Order: sequence, then structure tokens, then C-alpha cells
Amino acid sequence: MMESLFRRKKEIITALEIGSGWLKIVQAESFAKSRKIKKIIVEEIAISRSSQDEKASERIKNLFKGL
Repeated sequence: MMESLFRRKKEIITALEIGSGWLKIVQAESFAKSRKIKKIIVEEIAISRSSQDEKASERIKNLFKGL
């Protein structure tokens, strides 16, 4: 019973990197003294100044729904 009083909630950290041709998402759990990677998603993506931008935004949105 006392154990539950001192247990901290785990914190989830999500990082997004959009590079030249790649989309990277890393999700980690943060603990008091460390972090543990929970999920990594890497996807090739074409980014340009055209209708592809809308498609890229939609793909990013769908990837975040899956987390």
C-alpha cells in the first residue's frame, strides 16, 4: 500500500525529425535517472514545394495516431 504513494508516473517523450528524405519519430519513457526507448519509426518521405507537402502532412498525422 505504501509503495503506491511513492511511485512516480512515467513520462512519455516523443521526438520528431524531418530530414532530407526521411521522417524519424522516437518515443521514450522517462524515469527518474534514465530514459528507455519505447518505439522508433523511420520512413522515407519526399518533401517538396508541391502537392506532396499535403501528402507528407497526412502521413505524419497518421504515424502519430499509431503511437
